[in-house]
Amino acid sequence: MSAAQWDGLPENPERDGWHWVKDFDENTAPWRWCAPDEFDPYGCWIKDASEDVPISRAGRDCDYLGPCLTPAEVAALVEQERREEREAAAAICDAWEAENFRLATDTILLDPLLNGDASCAAANKSAALQLEGAGHAYAAHAAKHIAAAIRARAAT
Repeated sequence: MSAAQWDGLPENPERDGWHWVKDFDENTAPWRWCAPDEFDPYGCWIKDASEDVPISRAGRDCDYLGPCLTPAEVAALVEQERREEREAAAAICDAWEAENFRLATDTILLDPLLNGDASCAAANKSAALQLEGAGHAYAAHAAKHIAAAIRARAAT
């Protein structure tokens, strides 16, 4: 069992509900909590159809793991995780766009023909730099559109 002692009560003990509990045999299963009422002023755990577990035994011999989520709660958590992952992917595309735009700009500024060198070697270097710069510009453009597509998907 866990190092921290559990008092045997679930989260929100005033409400009936299902909760994940690791039992005496180290099996994890949903247990039904019946909140206190006029017939049972303390409340009780129902492990399965045939076994009620006193609060004191649950606290002593079991680990409380938390409430069972409803399908709507699970769906909301999954959707939130997907939104965060999409935004992380879009942020990577934004960074890639910025870096490739910078590289395209730097490549243009290195062009020897723009600096007044009209030699044959300069012309060959200029052609290579133009091709490299075009590649970076294309990558920046593609990354920008990929990020926009990811964000558009997230908005729907």
